[in-house]
Amino acid sequence: MAINQLYLFLIYVATGIIITIIFDIFRSIRKSMRTGNKITTIEDVIFWIIISIIIIFEILYFNYGELRLYI
Repeated sequence: MAINQLYLFLIYVATGIIITIIFDIFRSIRKSMRTGNKITTIEDVIFWIIISIIIIFEILYFNYGELRLYI
């Protein structure tokens, strides 16, 4: 059981690293394009929808929908 918890914890750490990389790419693209406030808001909403889908899928697939403290 402890090995399973460690495995899940490492999966979520890796997901956090991947989300950070995606955010950095997203931020660098945003800085290079210089968009207005409305477009920036739309970009933020799209980013959070994508990240939310990734996290919800991961929780359902790896943890069978159980929420843990480290998530």
